[in-house]
Parts: sequence; C-alpha cells; structure tokens
Amino acid sequence: MLWGRKQSTLISEGLDTPNLPPPQSLNMKKLTGILFLCFALLSLVSCTKDIVDTTGTINGTVVDSRTNEPLQGVTVSISSVGNKVTGTDGTFEFVNIEAQTYTLSLSKPDYQSDTKTVTVRAGETTQVQYSLTPSTSSLSVSQTKLDFGNDVTNLSFDISNPGYAALTWQIAEDCAWFSCSPSSGTVQAGEKTAVVVTVNREGMERGNYSQTLVVSSNGGSATITVNMAVQGISVSVTPSELDFGSVTSSMQLALANNGSAPVSYSITLANDWVSVNKKSGNVTTAENIVVSVDRTGFSEGDYSSSLTVAFGKDEVVVPVRMNVPTKSKPIVNMLDVRDITYSEAKFMGSVVSIGSSKVTQLGFCWSTNEEPTIDTAQYCTLGDTESAKDYDYLASGLEAETTYYVRAYAINVEGTSYSNQMAFTTNGTPKKAEVETGSVSNIQPTQAIVAGNILSIGNVEQIDQFGHVWNTTGNPTVNNSKTELGATSMTGSFNSTLTGLNPNTTYYVRAYATNSVGTSYGEAISFTTIKDAVSVVTNEPTEITHNSAILNGTISSDGGHTIVEVGFYYSQIKDFTIGNATKLTVSGTPSHFSYNLTGLTEQTVYYIKAYAITDTEEVFLGSQVPMTTLNREVTIDKNDYGDDLNWN
Repeated sequence: MLWGRKQSTLISEGLDTPNLPPPQSLNMKKLTGILFLCFALLSLVSCTKDIVDTTGTINGTVVDSRTNEPLQGVTVSISSVGNKVTGTDGTFEFVNIEAQTYTLSLSKPDYQSDTKTVTVRAGETTQVQYSLTPSTSSLSVSQTKLDFGNDVTNLSFDISNPGYAALTWQIAEDCAWFSCSPSSGTVQAGEKTAVVVTVNREGMERGNYSQTLVVSSNGGSATITVNMAVQGISVSVTPSELDFGSVTSSMQLALANNGSAPVSYSITLANDWVSVNKKSGNVTTAENIVVSVDRTGFSEGDYSSSLTVAFGKDEVVVPVRMNVPTKSKPIVNMLDVRDITYSEAKFMGSVVSIGSSKVTQLGFCWSTNEEPTIDTAQYCTLGDTESAKDYDYLASGLEAETTYYVRAYAINVEGTSYSNQMAFTTNGTPKKAEVETGSVSNIQPTQAIVAGNILSIGNVEQIDQFGHVWNTTGNPTVNNSKTELGATSMTGSFNSTLTGLNPNTTYYVRAYATNSVGTSYGEAISFTTIKDAVSVVTNEPTEITHNSAILNGTISSDGGHTIVEVGFYYSQIKDFTIGNATKLTVSGTPSHFSYNLTGLTEQTVYYIKAYAITDTEEVFLGSQVPMTTLNREVTIDKNDYGDDLNWN
C-alpha cells in the first residue's frame, strides 16, 4: 500500500515510474562518461598549435584631382599607427598593421584636406588611390552682356567664386558713360556678390554705344560687353491750344520729355495779357507750366495771342484765346432739401453760370421768414468757383417742428444773385415709439400668438427693435422673456409667437418698441395656457427573479394637471387594456415611483404599463414594457451530503 501511494504521487507530478532504471544501471552510465572525458583531455594535450597571421599592408597613391598627376609631400596619418609622407611618385605604405578598418587623414599645403576609410585584411596588401583638390579661387560672372537699350539706366551682374579660396577682384573703369558699384571686393569660397552698372546718357548724341567691362582677379578674368542707345531730343507740348473762354484765368501747359536725357526750354510770349509762372528750365521727364490771362481793362469781345516754346533749334507755337463777356451776375438754382430731421437738413444747390467773372463766394441762406438774404438770415460760405457746379450743405441747429425758407446764392464782381426759394418743416423732437398690445390667440400648452400695433416710431428714423415681452408675475419688460422682430421704420400691426411656455400657467404679456430715445410698452394683458398630457414613462423592471420583480415608473411632465394617483397595470396579455389587467397602486404621487411585485410564475412573459390619474379622473398610461421571469434556482450544499455522492 505504501508503494502504491508513492507511485500515485509520481504520476500526479508527471513522472513515468515504470521506466526508471535500477540503481546498478545508473552507476555504469556515470563510469562510461568519466572514461570518455579522460580520453578527450589526452587528445587536446597531444595537439600542436598553428601560427595565424593577423596583420596586413596598405599600399596607396595620392594624385592631383585636376591633373591626375602624383602628389609629393602629402602627409597620410593613421592616429593609432603613425604618419607617412608621399614621395615623388605620390605613394605611401603602412606595413604589418593589425587587420581592421582605419581612417586615413590626408593633408598638403595649398590643398583641401580629406579623410578616407580603408579596411586591412589579414595577410593581404590593400591597394588604394586618393586625390586632393587644390585650395584655389575661381572667377565666374553671371552675364557676359548688358544691354541698356534706349531707356534703361541700371543693370546688374553677379561675381561668383566656385573655388576653394578667397577671390579678390577689381574692375578697371575707363569708360565715361558707365560706372560700376562696387568696383572691387573680395568673395569667399562658394559665395557671390552683385555689381550694379549705371549708364549716363546726358549730353550724348543720338546713336548706339558699346564698350567692354573687364573683371580681373586672383582666380582669372572675365569680359562683359555693355551696350547702350541714345535717342536724342523728344519733347511734346500739350494741349496744342489754350482757350480760356470767358471766365477761366489760368490753365496748365504740359511739357513731356520722352528722350533719355534732360532737355532745356525757353518760352516767349506774344502779348502782355498772357503770362507764365516759369519762362525757362530743363525737362527731365515732365514739366507743367501755369499760363494765365488778365482781362482787366478789356472791353467785351474775343482776343487771340500765342506763346512759343523753344527746345534748342526746335520751336512749338501754342495759340492762346480768351473772351471778355458782357458784365453779368451769376445764375444759381435751388435744387432740393433732403435728410430733414428735428435739428438738421441738407441743402442742395447749383451755380448754373458764374456770369461775367469768377464767383468769389457761394452758399445758402435760410430763415423762418420768406425770401432770406445773406443780410437778413443765417447763411453759409462754401468758397469760390470759376465754372458752373453743384454744391450742398448740411445745416444744423434748426428748431424742431418749424418751417424754414432757404435759397442758394453766389457773388461775383457784378453783385449777388439768389435762387428760387424752397420751404421745409423740421421733424418733431425725438421721443419714444408708441405701441399697443393686441389680443392673444391660438393658446396651446407651450405657446401662444399675441398681436401688437406700432402707432408711431417717435420722430426718429427707425425703431431699432420691437415685439412682445412676457412673464408670470406681471408688468413684463425687455429683461424678461421677449420676441425680437428686428428694426423697422413703418407703423402698423404685427404678431409674435410666444414659445417655451408651461402648461396650465397664467402669463402677462405686452407689446414693446425700442428706438434711440428708449423703450415703450403697450398695456399688459394676461392669458392662461391649456393643460398638456401627463407624460408617463414605464421604466425597465429591476431585480427580476423567478417569481418577483421591482416595477419602475417616472412622471416626466405633469402637463399642468394635479396628479392624485400613480401605479402600474400588468398582464400576461400583450397590448392589454386596463380592463383586463391587474392594477397596482403606489402610495403617494412621487415623480419616480416603484412597486415590488411578487407571486409571479417562473419563465413567464408579463407586460407592464405605468399610469397616472389626475384630479379630473383622467388616466394617462406609459408605454408597454415586457418582462420575463427567471427559472427557479435550487441551492444544494454539498456538505450536507456524504463524500460518496458524485457531483456534476
């Protein structure tokens, strides 16, 4: 029995006891292993060690990258080994160095230093060839030709250094009609600089010019061809004739130089009643000459003269004409009065004709008396004019609700003229708008429609906002709930839809309107919203067993009703009516209520509806929710039975 227990223990630990060897068999295997180890050790002792080569050689050549010729005097360094210097044939050699990868450094005066990587293999010679680049500068220009044409003054080109040393350069300027900036400098390796070339055509004759520009440096030289053309004198005079008419006293004569160099000019006048502000000068691009006429002492009629503009040997003759009219006053017209408020109005007038001379003063005069003049009424001064024109003025400081008379006027040396008269009346002083509250219609549980009427906007341009205000306490204002129907400049009726109301609730509402003066209200009226349906929610049952469950319900809205009873109906009939269902009443009328239903049948489907009853005996039901009871559970304690009972 004892052996049997040990065997059972070994089986539970995963050991195969029937295959274990007897003790004598184990001792023989150990002895065999020891003898084998001894023979192996004797074999190792009797072996002879081989000699292995672990070094190699680097044999290299260094050449010039441009000529591919051998370079003498190049220092080749390996930090862990030492230095070698190339001979006349450009070669170097490192002998018997350990097999591995090395970094070689190559350097020589006036050459770019370099590093290379080479791998040495045991017992082999590694052949390598390297090249070094000379450290020299190099000159390069971006253009070989600059063409200035007829009118270009400045062009540029770049000097670049694609070499490896600083480039020092200079330009020899031996041409009188162009210059370079800068004319010398230094460009570092890999960089560039710009040179601006400027030409000067002044004093040069018409024709084509060409010259070469030479850039010399320590990195070579370059030649750039510079071309330029000179058109010569090309001046225009506009207008071709100056006609001053009967009122104009000054005009402009424009001189335009289309050439490439400044041109001198002089002006000669044929009569002394014609004058200019400048008789000579130089025209580079454009020049404006002011030409004036003086009609003083002249009788009525037409007069002719001329002026001559000379450009060297070239001359341009410009005819000059003027008229001395019959002496007369200006003619003015009153056009309109606009934008009338309680204190302002915009006057609009016109000078139809300035008469026989310049208008020295124009404007409007206005008064509460008819036929106002600048001597008897308020007036404004708006400057002068030498031609007919329209003009306007915003008069302020007017009295509200007052009738005014306004005329336009204009003055020249012959006297003052007045226009036709216009009358206008200012608006009343701004005040609040006037509104009235209309009736309430289409009353629902949560909304209603209210009418209103705008009687007056209040002597201002517009109402900024209007609508209705409401609350449940009385005399609502814009700080309570309100509709906003926007801005308007019109009177008349309007409607507002009041939303977000509570069922079976009394509200107070009135119309309102806000303008720049303030907010006005209509009379407050009241109305009561109608009741809504009670919102009953049947929630999912909880703690379901084979014969019981907790039923749950919620009143999410009472709809304005007084609820006197809540509870549940349940039945095994789907879509049941309360006439064929069992009623369960919950104590009180909480908004969240539950009922512990017992005595149910296991594995059976029941249908539940929450309900609420109001003080008017109206019944409101929630939606139907199905529920299935569970299987009956049997609990057995194995300790209550003997050890010989088999359990599944």
